[in-house]
Amino acid sequence: MNFLWHRPWAARLAAWMVLAGFVATIHACQTPVFRYALERWKPSVYPLLIFHRGPLTPEQEQAVAALRQLGETQKLANVAVRLVEVSSSLPAGVETVWKAQTNATLPWVVLRYPDTEPESPDAWAGPLTPRHLEKLVDSPLRRAVVRGLAAGHAVVWMLLESGNRAADDRAAALLEQELKTAQRRIELTPDPDAPDQTNLTLEVSFQLLRSPRQAPEEELFLHTMLSVEPQLAARETPIVVPIFGRGRALCALPESQITPKVMREMLEFLTGACSCEVKEMNPGLDLLMTANWEEVAGAKRYSEPPPASLVGLGSLVEKTNAPPSPPAPPAVAATPPPAAPTSASPLVQNLWIFGASLAAILGLATWWVTRRAN
Repeated sequence: MNFLWHRPWAARLAAWMVLAGFVATIHACQTPVFRYALERWKPSVYPLLIFHRGPLTPEQEQAVAALRQLGETQKLANVAVRLVEVSSSLPAGVETVWKAQTNATLPWVVLRYPDTEPESPDAWAGPLTPRHLEKLVDSPLRRAVVRGLAAGHAVVWMLLESGNRAADDRAAALLEQELKTAQRRIELTPDPDAPDQTNLTLEVSFQLLRSPRQAPEEELFLHTMLSVEPQLAARETPIVVPIFGRGRALCALPESQITPKVMREMLEFLTGACSCEVKEMNPGLDLLMTANWEEVAGAKRYSEPPPASLVGLGSLVEKTNAPPSPPAPPAVAATPPPAAPTSASPLVQNLWIFGASLAAILGLATWWVTRRAN
């Protein structure tokens, strides 16, 4: 996982921006991060292991089938279910997860974070019940987040209240003030060198959602989100979580780190140009949610398709896993003459600029050495 959690926000963001700046010298995407993420970053999948001995009850089988339908068939929830018979030989990684469980009563559910090692903490673990499976992937707060992003808000800011009314109101007041200022200040201007072809106008707006951390219907959702950082989850403080894209949490910050400076840094990143198109190289954690994200993103795309000369990691994986293509049929007609070259891609243009600059530097160095020799 590659997310910026609460320690230390500014240093991690600064380090990421150095990397992003380097990538931007090779290829710059002018689409804002929040929009590019909504259109192109598919949520990472949470593995869900169900340890059992013998057959499940009809009620349990029905609940598991419904979850599989939601995640693996309809592709609405980013979860993959796997049944594990404990009386059989277990794969090494699965066995490590099973041995780490305490007071487990079969059948037992273990939800894992995406792309983590077997020794890492679980997102959640508990007995198999239909209610648990339902609440792991859906809840009122998550539905409110999806509605906010579908309504066109760039970021939905989730304020998890601590129960201390003064602290909660203080954090909410700061958020409201900074977000109102940002909505007036931030303007998205299209790149004149890459005009938008979709006629889709973006506006920057934000939504603030307040929810008690002790809300029973959100217990599993907040547990899976905050278990990433046990020390933060244990603190009795308001926590702010900015959510963008397809349910991606940028970070989780306690009240002590919710300052105007940090707010501006987060907003600059989220509304700035997406310098790195590969999701895994950007900060954030995909939350476990249920939504038709393709419908939320809409048919129109503000972001330009990635150029053929720049293949992202995701494209490499897709090509590796794709079935082999059938051989092309033999040619039966003469090959037409090649078309006239069109304008070079951004990558080619940058390589030309780099080569010309390098040649100029070498030329100056040669002239200087020759002059000193004479």
